[in-house]
Order: sequence, then structure tokens, then C-alpha cells
Amino acid sequence: MNMPALSLLPTFFSSGGYNGLANLSRPFLGYGSIKVDQFDANSHYNSLQVSLRSQFHGLQLQGAYTYSKSIDSSLNGSNGGDGGDLDFITNPYLGWRFDLGPSELNREHIANVNFIYDIPFFRNSGSRLLKDVVGGWQLSGVVTMETGLPLNLGISTSALGAGNTSVCAAISGNCQLRPNLVGTISYPKAGATLSSSGFGSMQWFDPSAFAFNTLPGLGNVATWGNLGENGVWGPGRDNWNLAVFKTIAATERLHFELRVESYNTFNHPQMNGVNSTLGSKDFGKVTSAYDPRVFQLGAKIMF
Repeated sequence: MNMPALSLLPTFFSSGGYNGLANLSRPFLGYGSIKVDQFDANSHYNSLQVSLRSQFHGLQLQGAYTYSKSIDSSLNGSNGGDGGDLDFITNPYLGWRFDLGPSELNREHIANVNFIYDIPFFRNSGSRLLKDVVGGWQLSGVVTMETGLPLNLGISTSALGAGNTSVCAAISGNCQLRPNLVGTISYPKAGATLSSSGFGSMQWFDPSAFAFNTLPGLGNVATWGNLGENGVWGPGRDNWNLAVFKTIAATERLHFELRVESYNTFNHPQMNGVNSTLGSKDFGKVTSAYDPRVFQLGAKIMF
């Protein structure tokens, strides 16, 4: 709340960086940044939720689908679950309303299916060998399909060259800068290589749609961009976990159970983290993924 006039900002910087004179122009002289904490939150959640449960011909099936939209200020809502209390205003001249956008936990589409199926082949075979070895197997699965979480883009001033700084660091001390949106946000999902590791990756979103916003005549001083809160969407997920299992009765009390389980059964690449910092060489590239396919064998004796 103790910010100097917006029109004076360019006078506090030069090609060499911040000159340290902002405190001479603040409304309350003798003080630097004065922060305001208050218990304040505003969020909206709307959804369509559908569920299905069915059992027929040896198949037990449950499914659920949610189409939703959750909006809040990540500064005082879903920001890491800490409540926020306006601790990181993106632009202190505009207030927290500039930071209202999709919640960090918002996935627009989520679908889940789980099932158990009694495979009918040779279950009632007259051959004891076929019935015990081939028949009596069950197939179960858990399927999760969901769209991605939003990404809140930031900047790294180091890409601006010598004497680089930001108005946040020099004037406010406790805010975050986002890029300028200069084009259409697109998701090419093209093959790429991480400069940080040399590993293969994916260019999730097109970085050319974003640019630094700098003070007039000062290309090394970053200021507030116009990209909204959580303005880009991250990768979704399509995951199948399947298992086949069978119980064999040796005697009335002695039973054996055999299981073959798989996680990420079809070994689909499932992207996770994305570099969201403008100025990084890997900006817009996928930086991590969920685990690849895993097989697991198990046996159990029950007596």
C-alpha cells in the first residue's frame, strides 16, 4: 500500500539497474514496502457430475465423470493450500483481482472407471485341467482420464542481460511478474530436447506467444505483464491399471491365488511437469513424466 506513483517508476532505474530512490517518493515517507494482510477469499465452483454403476453377465462396473470449472485467486485460495492472505500480488497497482483465474487444482474433465470381469472361458469345463489352469480367471482394472492442471507462468530476469532486475524486487519486494501475451496460445506438443539434461522431451506450448514486458527505454528492467492468472493448461493423463487373477481351491480350506498386475498397462507417455519460466532455455518444455509401465506378479496361500 506504500507504492510510489506508477508514472515515476522509470525514474528509479537506468541501464545499470535500480538507483535506490523509490523510498523518497512513497506516500508514507520513511517507510519502504507496507504489506496488507486480510482474511479475504472469493471462489466459484460449478460442475456436472455423473456416475454409473452396473452389474451384468459377470461384469461389475462403476464409472464417474465430472465436468467442472473452479475459479479463485491463487493468492488467497488454492496457492499451495497456505491460504495466501494476499502474500504475492502480481501487480500491486491493480490489486488481487488481476490474480483471479482458474484454481491451481482445477481439472476441467475427470473420468474414472473401475471394473471386475469374470472371464467365462472354461469356467465350467468338464476337464479338471482346463478348469483349474485356464478357466476361472478374473480381469480387473482402474482407468483414469483427466485434462491437465493450469500453469501460472513466471519470468526469469537473467535473460534480460547486464543490470537486469524487476520492479517487484526493487519497489514492491513481494510480488510476482508474469509475461506479456503477444500471440495465440497453442500447444504443438512437438518433440524437443531439454537443454538442462540433454534428454528427449516435448514442447508442450509455443513459447513465441509470450514476451517480457519492460519499462520504456529499459530493456533490462522487467515489469508487470498482461497474462492472466493460470493462463496456460498443462498436460492431462490417460492411465490404465489392469490385473488378472485366479483363485485355485486345493482342498476345502486350502486356496491359492495367482495375480498378474500392471500399472500404466499400455505404457502411454504421461507428461507431468512443464517449465513455466519465461527466460529459461526450456520454457514450455515438459520436464517430467509419470512412471512408465510396471508389471507385478504375486501369489498368495490361504488356509
